[in-house]
Amino acid sequence: PPVHVPPPRGKKFFISNVNSFVGQSLVEELRNDHIAQDEVSVHSFIGTTTDLENAPVPSGVSKIITKEKTRAFWNTILDSDVVIYDLMTADYDEVDHVIKTFKTSDYEDEKILILISSVMTWVNTPQRVKKADEEGENEDEPADTEPDENDPDPEPEPLAEDAVPPPKVLNFWESDFHLRVPSPRFQHFKTLETLALSSTKAKPKFRAYVLCAGIMYGNGERVFYNHFKKAWLQAPPQLPYLGNGENWIPTIHVIDCSRLVKRIVDWRPNHFYIFAVDRSWKPT
Repeated sequence: PPVHVPPPRGKKFFISNVNSFVGQSLVEELRNDHIAQDEVSVHSFIGTTTDLENAPVPSGVSKIITKEKTRAFWNTILDSDVVIYDLMTADYDEVDHVIKTFKTSDYEDEKILILISSVMTWVNTPQRVKKADEEGENEDEPADTEPDENDPDPEPEPLAEDAVPPPKVLNFWESDFHLRVPSPRFQHFKTLETLALSSTKAKPKFRAYVLCAGIMYGNGERVFYNHFKKAWLQAPPQLPYLGNGENWIPTIHVIDCSRLVKRIVDWRPNHFYIFAVDRSWKPT
């Protein structure tokens, strides 16, 4: 007789501030009720809300809980398979307590914590400069991050015979996360990142991931609104910029960030600090 294989159980998600533009995008990308072949396989979503954004709770969320630090709140966290916090809108004490709860509690099923952090944790990191006796550009440069051959960098201008060539600045990779030096305003982000990543050593069933996200745009966020408005109206005629205007600002569309979260949930990679930035080498 044929062997009956029961359908996989849907995951229980907890998303902090689920009505934020990040939370809404996460629910939209993670929900599977449109493809699940059995009701048991449908993911469920529980979350908290924020008053900072006048946005409704997305459809698909079955329950909203308060942020009060009660036993019911912590039981909800421990009952979830995946817990997601966007540090840009999360409360420090709440995230700190959630991490310590996972670290000190007993559970049989695997738990995943995903912290969506920010590139601002790298702001004060000293540049890596290629040494005179160092061969190659970056020793551990991932093969899939090479720029497009059809879009090469412009040829550098020739130097005078007696000129000293400028030092070559090397890229940072995900494995260099221990070198990051944050802006003072984002020191607490790094503290939570470090706490989460170190907590997995004591709990084999606990997996924590940190997404170092670029400046997010899309889905109604307003980070770039004033800049686009000034450019559209040409007021002022020359837009202000910092430094020489050649600095590259890491960005990411909120939908791309949510899809990366989904990929982590589905594949559970073995590297736990992940850059979440647009891959374009020639941003415009």
